[in-house]
Amino acid sequence: MIEFSHVSYAYGRRQVLKDINFSVRPHTITALLGRNGCGKSTLVSCLAGQLNYLGNITLNGREVKSLTEAERSRTISVLPQCPSIPDISVRELIGFGRYPYLGWQKKPDEENRRIVERAIADTGLTALADESVKNLSGGERQRAFFAMILANDSRITVLDEPTAYMDIDHQKQLMDFTVELKRRKKTVIIVTHDIPAALKYADSLAVIDNGCIAFQGDRDTCIKSRILEKTFGRNQIVFERNGRKYVFFE
Repeated sequence: MIEFSHVSYAYGRRQVLKDINFSVRPHTITALLGRNGCGKSTLVSCLAGQLNYLGNITLNGREVKSLTEAERSRTISVLPQCPSIPDISVRELIGFGRYPYLGWQKKPDEENRRIVERAIADTGLTALADESVKNLSGGERQRAFFAMILANDSRITVLDEPTAYMDIDHQKQLMDFTVELKRRKKTVIIVTHDIPAALKYADSLAVIDNGCIAFQGDRDTCIKSRILEKTFGRNQIVFERNGRKYVFFE
């Protein structure tokens, strides 16, 4: 269980997070939704131990700030919105996901190499494995970073706008992988502006508005509350087909 309790953070005088309280159940997919600048990515940085927040964030009762760097790297993997692009091969990049598990010499053994090759295959990057990451398209690059996250095999995976730059087919492929992560008993948090995808894939949704949690709950409760309509300033349209609800915004 991930528990956020009275979490606040300010950049100078600008208060970005204001007394955040909510929880994330293990082995589920949680979507964080909200307008640009509402505090979603800041909250992710707090969870990753990158910011000195006020309040408490605990993982199964243990405060995130108390984790060592190695423990944090093996427990939480984060795919940021705009990662830096190294001039290394795709295989080398994905191999970075195994670094928290290697000995002091940082030399991968056969098992670690097998995990990397599986991540390459799972994300459809076999033909690009020896290409420089800098030579990839935006969508291919995003898949390579996601493969690095897969290779890390952490208990908690945080994806910040993971489908950016991807075409429709690869967007679906990546979101389907989040379901696979859940099947592997991982906990997944997705920061996204893609409301239809969030409603389709997430077990729970948390809506952040002006630095505060405006809603947390399941899909149907979220739709009934019309909180997304209020938060994003768009009319919510719901229709049902073959027993399934579909939601659009105009």
